[in-house]
Amino acid sequence: MLQGKGIFIWQVQKCDQGDSQRLVALARAAQISHVIFKLSEGAYDFPPPAQDPGGRYELLTDAAIRALRGAGIAVWALAHIQGQDPVMEAHRAAARVLKWRLDGLVIGPQGQYVGQHERAREFMATIRRDLGSERPLAFSLFLNPDTQDPPGWPLSRRFPIDEFVAGCDLIMPQVYWIARDGGDPAATLRENYDQYTRRYPGKPYVPTGAAFGEQYGTMQWTATPAQIGMFLNQARALGLPAANFWSWQHARNDAGNPRYTATQLWDAIAAYPWPLEGPELPPEPPVEEDPFADRVEIIPPGDRRYLDGIYDRTGATRFTVMSSAHGPVKYSATQPARSTLWAQWVPGIRQSGRYEIAVWVPGTHATTRRARYHIRGVAGHDSTVIVELDQNRYYDRFVPLGVFDLDASRPDAGAVNLTNLTGETGREVAFSPLRWKLIGNTPDAPLADGYDAPVGTAEERRADRLWPGRWVDAVGFARRYRDGARTTAYHTGADLNLNVPRWDSDRGATIYAIGSGTVVFAGRLDIWGQVLVIRHDPRDPDGNPVWARYAHVDRVQVRAGDRVRRGQPIAVIGKPEPEGAPYHLHFDICTTGILEDAPGHWPRLNYTELITHYVDPLAFLQANRPPEYLR
Repeated sequence: MLQGKGIFIWQVQKCDQGDSQRLVALARAAQISHVIFKLSEGAYDFPPPAQDPGGRYELLTDAAIRALRGAGIAVWALAHIQGQDPVMEAHRAAARVLKWRLDGLVIGPQGQYVGQHERAREFMATIRRDLGSERPLAFSLFLNPDTQDPPGWPLSRRFPIDEFVAGCDLIMPQVYWIARDGGDPAATLRENYDQYTRRYPGKPYVPTGAAFGEQYGTMQWTATPAQIGMFLNQARALGLPAANFWSWQHARNDAGNPRYTATQLWDAIAAYPWPLEGPELPPEPPVEEDPFADRVEIIPPGDRRYLDGIYDRTGATRFTVMSSAHGPVKYSATQPARSTLWAQWVPGIRQSGRYEIAVWVPGTHATTRRARYHIRGVAGHDSTVIVELDQNRYYDRFVPLGVFDLDASRPDAGAVNLTNLTGETGREVAFSPLRWKLIGNTPDAPLADGYDAPVGTAEERRADRLWPGRWVDAVGFARRYRDGARTTAYHTGADLNLNVPRWDSDRGATIYAIGSGTVVFAGRLDIWGQVLVIRHDPRDPDGNPVWARYAHVDRVQVRAGDRVRRGQPIAVIGKPEPEGAPYHLHFDICTTGILEDAPGHWPRLNYTELITHYVDPLAFLQANRPPEYLR
């Protein structure tokens, strides 16, 4: 099923001129996991042949779909159906899906289906017969299922929502916060989510947010970059697997947008870090050293930066304390009408930047579905930003509340408040450790002066040749191979070997830091042996860091928290694992930071996950050589 960030394509020719390779490059850079093409309108193809003389737009659609799928990005179809002939509409939508063997179909019934319950059942029965039961179907509608008579839908109570949802595998509503005052994306999403999940419990829910601007009568409205971040923050806080946006052409260079005519909306989607979820990771180790070191702060109850109190003077309300992997946790009964106790975490942000704020949710005494975290001091917001979290969904793990731009000049930057007012009875809310992780860059952040090869002599590393000297990459990036466990997988980087003048000449060879940065992991992992992960500084203030993994190493000369410089010896090539494998350095470069939380991360045969997190290390180094090497 869907995971991560997705986007709709309406008219491919208006999406970066329909250039298939550019579409792939942009989708990869933005970490887009799935793209949904509008491919049918009623009983006809889309684009309609009458509006596509010579079939040029159809050819662009074909090339774009094939290129995206070839890059490991999932592609779904969107069918707008109108109810005049449900059987022919189903046949047409299915034919478009089967033409490209697409991954799924989004069904978007239009207003003509109001009151047409039998036609809705006829469409669903036909589409299921045509596509079978294996290919997922999603239901998409701009309508809250329990909201009566919104503007433009005077017969909403007669819309056959139940008939469509019954035959679909997931709900994909259009959650657009259009309002004269700009709207509230988080509140709009929570309302829509509550209504659908209450009416259809257990049905997966993947919302589509707004990345467009239009004029409605006399009102001009547009989504904003900040609202896109708020929408995605709320989606992640609800534990949703994915979220989408309408649409590619509106988010990029839309002359009709009343405010954002360039790529601002696209850039907001692209900048939001929502990688695909891999396998469940073990709990992170407790922080024993200075929590302000290495751009990460963790504040548990009992810390000097944590405060709490009780409003209830009767003594009926109290905190109970228990322990966890990350320090003490307090919990209390939820309250339906008024708060009786409160807590506040004040991190004392010292450096402005983009921070991920996450909460540790313990496996017990965290059963509320509506913990309301009030985040203060967010840039661009005079009031608090509220994120609602279903603590009951998680077990002993950090859960992101979202990514926020924090201004260090504000004393309350990143402060978080929580009470036990949830509107529930019979549940418990946990007041647990919170984590702030600096993931963006700021003007005073250190910069790299280029990146170098991790192996070779000084002379070899300065030469034009990469890999240096007689070093070779024995596997190659993104190539399928069989690992030491005899499991087929995609390779995430390079396996650097030196087998001249003799076999295993690389044994004990020095490994160098490819650039300046901070060691974020140094330790032993199963299969990998000794591993170093270094967060290398960006090359310019607007850039992002990269994470390099150096594996199968020995005689490690640095430890977590150490700063390193380009060309500094950090280890040597050590005993390979598994036993009997040739000596080599496994070296890869990650752009998302997943190696900081999971240094042993490995996508195996998930190509989308591979290209989401990793880049070709050879191409990266060739494009980022130190300036003195280029003279």
